[in-house]
Amino acid sequence: MKRLIRALCLLFVLLLPLSAAADIRLEQVWLYMPTITAVNGTDYVVLGSRQDNLRGLYRTSGEEVIPFTYPNLSSLGNGFFSDYSDKENINTRALLYEDGRQISDYMYGSIKAVNRHWAIGIVLSEATEEAYDAKISKNFYWYDRCDLYYVGPEAQESYLVGSISGQQYTEAAAHGEMLAVKDHDEHITVYDRAFNSTPVENAKVGDSLFALDEGYNVINKVSGQVLAADYAAVSETRFADGLWVIATRCRMNGTKYSHLLDPVTGDAVYTLEYPVASANRRYAVITDGNKKCGLYSLEKNELLIPAEYDSVLSCDTTLDGYIANGYTAVQKDKMVGYIDMATGGISCPIQYPTEGLKRVGCVMYYVDEGSIRLISADGVESVVEADGVQGTRGDGYLLVIKKDNLFGVIDWHGNLVLPIIYTKAPVITDDSQAIIFSSTGLELNRITAR
Repeated sequence: MKRLIRALCLLFVLLLPLSAAADIRLEQVWLYMPTITAVNGTDYVVLGSRQDNLRGLYRTSGEEVIPFTYPNLSSLGNGFFSDYSDKENINTRALLYEDGRQISDYMYGSIKAVNRHWAIGIVLSEATEEAYDAKISKNFYWYDRCDLYYVGPEAQESYLVGSISGQQYTEAAAHGEMLAVKDHDEHITVYDRAFNSTPVENAKVGDSLFALDEGYNVINKVSGQVLAADYAAVSETRFADGLWVIATRCRMNGTKYSHLLDPVTGDAVYTLEYPVASANRRYAVITDGNKKCGLYSLEKNELLIPAEYDSVLSCDTTLDGYIANGYTAVQKDKMVGYIDMATGGISCPIQYPTEGLKRVGCVMYYVDEGSIRLISADGVESVVEADGVQGTRGDGYLLVIKKDNLFGVIDWHGNLVLPIIYTKAPVITDDSQAIIFSSTGLELNRITAR
C-alpha cells in the first residue's frame, strides 16, 4: 500500500511540469522493466525483464531488436554486444550484433569491438601480477588465442576470419575492410577478410595504409595496388563503419582541392572544391588550405560553414556527428560559439573561453559551486541551482542534473522538465529525441521534448 501511494505521488509531481510546457509530452513505452541502459551513439536501450531477469535490445520507440533471451546482455560499442553464461568461469562470453545476430558461441574471456565491422574474441588463461596481458576483477590473464571477426550487413554461416596467437596481439585498428594488428614485438600486420596477412612498416596501427609513390600515384601500402594517379598528397580518414582515402591536388594558382576515393576501387566518390581534413559518411571538414576549417555536406553537395574557424567541433554524442538540434559548435581564438545551420548565421556569439567549458551537443556549460551556468546554441544564458550535470548524452536539448544526491531533468534553457526528486538518474538516449526514465521503479516512460 505504501508503494502504491508513493508511486501515485511521484506520478502527480511528474505531471506538474508537463502540463505547464506545451512541447513536453509523456508517453508510456514499456511496463515492468526494472533495468535500463542506453547504448552510446544509438537509439537503442538494453532492457531487463522483470519476470525472468533476462535482457533484450529495444529501440526507444519500443521496437524489439533482440528479445528477452540473454541474462547478461551488454554493449561493447560500435554495434557489438556480448553476453556471458557463467560468472564463475572466465571464457564464457558470446559475441552478438545489433540486429540480433549471435556471431559466436560462449567461448571468450574478453571481446574487443574495433569498429562496426571488426571484432576480436580473446580466449584468456591465468597469469600473474608480474606478467600479464589483461586485468579483470583483480585477476590477471594472458591472451591465449585471438579470433578475428568481420561482420557485414549480409547474413552468413560464419563470420570468423581467422585466429592468431595471443603473442600476435596487443592492439588493433580497423581501416575499412582491413585490420591492422600490433604484436608483442611492436610489429604491425594487416589482415583482410580472407585472412591474408601482410606486414607493414607503420609506426602505429592507426597510421594511414595509403601513400604516394614517386610518380604521385595513390597506392595501397598493403597490396601495392595503384588506386589513382596524379595527386599531390594523400591521407585516410576513418569513421565507425568505413574510411575514405583523401587525395588532394593543386591548381595552377596554388590552391588545393580534394577527392574522397573509394579505398578498394580508387574511384572518386566525392569531388570537393576545397582541401579536406577529415570526413564521415555525411560531412567533410574542409580547410582553406592552411589552418582554418569549415563544414561541407556530402549528401547535399553544399558548403555549410565556410573555412573561417580554428575548428568545427564534433558532436560524438549525437547520431549526426557535427550537428545537434540544428546547430554546430565552432571554435576561434580559444573561444567557442554556435552556428544556426538553418540560416548559416552565428546564433551564439563566439565569446566563451574553452577553459572549464563543457559541451553536450547544442548546449555548453560551466560548473560553479552549487550552480550550473548554461549557454544554449541559440544564445540564451541561464543559471540552474545544481551540483553538476549527470547525463552527457543526446543532443543537449535535455540534461540530467544532480543536487544533494537526487536527480532531475532540465532543457537547454535551464527550464525544469522533471523535478529533482529521483534517487536513480533518468536515462538520456542518443537518438536526440527522447529521455527514458522510471517513474515508479516498474514502469518506463518516454518524454519527448520537441
